[in-house]
Amino acid sequence: MKHHQITASMAKDIAFKLGAELNNEEAEIFADGYNAAMQSFGNSEQLNSPVTPDGWISCSERMPEMGERQCYVLAADFKNNYPPNIPNTQVGVYGDWFNDGNPTWDDGDGEDLYLKEVTHWMPLPAPQQEVK
Repeated sequence: MKHHQITASMAKDIAFKLGAELNNEEAEIFADGYNAAMQSFGNSEQLNSPVTPDGWISCSERMPEMGERQCYVLAADFKNNYPPNIPNTQVGVYGDWFNDGNPTWDDGDGEDLYLKEVTHWMPLPAPQQEVK
């Protein structure tokens, strides 16, 4: 089954069903990241494949940079914790939120990620540029 693109409006609906709210910018970021991730998989049969698709960085190799301004990344759980119809990716931020030396994943709004475990991550793609 081929992946269908989601829009920012659809991202807002998904977030609402999960008990969260996204502003327009967050919804665009989520939709862009989701669409990029799903495109990299090709089809739903590959969603929980034990093979790591190109572009993903293993958390055991390297974690996202932390600093004054954390960057959103696409986080993934590739340990087969989800059936093929459940997304195993989520937009998130990695940081030391309590300055205690124990960085954790966050959805950017103070909530933990719904992923059971983050095993891989990738930078979000650059936003689309308006064509004139």
